[in-house]
Amino acid sequence: MSDILKSYNLAFLFIFILILATPLNGGDSTSTEMQTVTTPFATAYTLHDPISIGSDADFATQAGLEGWEGNGSSTTPYIIEDYEIYSPGTTPAISITWISETTHYIIRNCSVSGFTSLEENTGAFRLFQGNGVVTGCEIYNSTEGMYIQNIGKTIEYNTFWNCSKYALTGKSAYYAIVNGNTFDVTGIHAMFWQQCDNSIIENNQFLADITGGPSHQLEDQNSVNLTIRYNSIITSDGDFFLTSDDVLFHNNHVQVYGNYGLMLRHNKGFTVTDCVFEKVGGVSYSKGVFAAGPVSENIVIANSSFLGLGLTVWNIMNCSVYNCSIIDAYQESLDVEQMLGTTTIYNNTIRNSLYRGVFIDYRSVDVQVFDNIVDGISQGDGIQLRSNSSIVFNNTVYNCQTGIRTSSDGYFNVIYDNRLYSNTDNAYDGGAGNNWDNGTIGNYWDDYSGTGFYYVPGPGAGIDYFPVALLKIHNPNIDGPSTLYYEFGSLNNWMNWIVTDHLNGTYIIEFEDNTLYSGTLSTSGTSNIQILVDGHNIGTYNYTLILLQYQCMNVSIPFSIIVTADSTTPTISGPDDFVWFIDSGSMIINWTAYDNNPEHYEIRQNGTIITWGNWNSTGEVIQLIISDFDVGMYEFEILVSDIEWNNATDSVTVVVLMATTTTTDLPPVIEILTVVITIVSASVIIIVLILIYRGRKA
Repeated sequence: MSDILKSYNLAFLFIFILILATPLNGGDSTSTEMQTVTTPFATAYTLHDPISIGSDADFATQAGLEGWEGNGSSTTPYIIEDYEIYSPGTTPAISITWISETTHYIIRNCSVSGFTSLEENTGAFRLFQGNGVVTGCEIYNSTEGMYIQNIGKTIEYNTFWNCSKYALTGKSAYYAIVNGNTFDVTGIHAMFWQQCDNSIIENNQFLADITGGPSHQLEDQNSVNLTIRYNSIITSDGDFFLTSDDVLFHNNHVQVYGNYGLMLRHNKGFTVTDCVFEKVGGVSYSKGVFAAGPVSENIVIANSSFLGLGLTVWNIMNCSVYNCSIIDAYQESLDVEQMLGTTTIYNNTIRNSLYRGVFIDYRSVDVQVFDNIVDGISQGDGIQLRSNSSIVFNNTVYNCQTGIRTSSDGYFNVIYDNRLYSNTDNAYDGGAGNNWDNGTIGNYWDDYSGTGFYYVPGPGAGIDYFPVALLKIHNPNIDGPSTLYYEFGSLNNWMNWIVTDHLNGTYIIEFEDNTLYSGTLSTSGTSNIQILVDGHNIGTYNYTLILLQYQCMNVSIPFSIIVTADSTTPTISGPDDFVWFIDSGSMIINWTAYDNNPEHYEIRQNGTIITWGNWNSTGEVIQLIISDFDVGMYEFEILVSDIEWNNATDSVTVVVLMATTTTTDLPPVIEILTVVITIVSASVIIIVLILIYRGRKA
């Protein structure tokens, strides 16, 4: 036994001597801090004098002197960045005027202030020609913040504040993009737009408070083909005032302190859809939208919610208002005046106004009002007709002081197939020549005895010759859950019902008194109704399915959506370990991270955090670019977290070599690995030989 131990000791002594004798040739393996460009971090400003560029040659000269990146091409634009420029008086902080339209530039992360001129067509930024992008800048304490004109301008992610006249002015700025900016100003206009055809205004914040705001958050004059979408707008003393044509105004959230949210005048072709107009203060008679002529035509207001606000359309040729919810307006919910051509008011839900739900004035002709629900007009009329020759059919009107009224100047209107119940008075005829049926179809009345005609009160002596007694209730069979649970951020969550044994009619689905969906019940008596309920935060949300069956009162079915916390772990797709050569340039590592509720990421190098940032969307590529490193071995680990702090990690090991050419000078880590493998192999051989020798000797 002692001989064997001696043999092992001899072997290990040999290994120890071999290690000491082995030379390790290599450079210094100490790592320097690696640089990352994963997301743009704000850089300290450099004070700079005002910049004025008047030609392409001037731009090239100044770029060379200043060390600006780029050459003005579309792929390598000039870059002006990280400056703080105070420019008191009439000199713009940055002025780029008579360059060619093919010259491209980017101005980013600059702070400008102090401009005091009241002249037209100028500002702290004055950008005439060329394809320019202004991003991440702060423009403040100036009379006019930025002036742009001509094609090719993108203004994004900037902050405008304390601009006493105009924050952003565009004139003939065709195809301009205004995206992701914040306007917090109290001057005349946050934006003044004139003949800026084919431009897009999106994802901006227009701020104001009850103490005052700009006269108009946006005033547009004579632009064509505008798209205004996904903006958050607060109007105080002013509003969005548009006299442009062929405009799509969609998915905006407008909060109203003052009289109006959106004012339209002299428009030819204007669509408002999928918007929310919300009263947050101001006068009681505020309007979410006031659309008026003369000369206005082809106006559409659809799929939008008006909360505490009314809606007025006036003196328009051809107008439609449909699929809107108008809730808690003070006076008229929907005011229709002096309309020309074809006017249709349909499939709207109007609830809890004080005086009138739908009001059609005496100068309007041939208005059609159908498929609407009017409920809870406590001191007035669900539908009031001062018009001539309007057609009112298939509406449900209940819980009003008067269901449908024709006033003294309402003549020759046709009113049929409406459901009227639970009103103080279901109808009143104060005009002349009004028809309360269409010759074959009358209305459904909850106070009709079932025999004879229905006589409408009032001096107009209206008669429904084909009345139908409204059933108090008819309950169909409804197969569907009363509660649906899903995890926050998950997708494709559907609520489904199968409704059988129902009477013909329609249905609506409401959330917080707003109509979200509507449709027609199948004439077969069986209807499959389903809605997508994604997008809620954690909590409980109460909906109502309302069946508007002909011949009976509404049937309401409440249901709830309960959204629970996210418990799903994120996932990461990253690269395998790899070897990199110093002379190959910057090293790029890409990770793709997935989660329904992304929040944050951080990256470590050998255990030390070197960068972090916001993780914005599932499937986002998070990129690490490393431009300064030494020979050695590095481990990079990314950690991503969602909003519930569920997290995941992924790591990649990188061996950095000196050069891509063949060399005998190996980096220390490779030499060490080679030596260790050689020593271990030699040791095994030595031990085996010693054991064989001892065995023979025995």
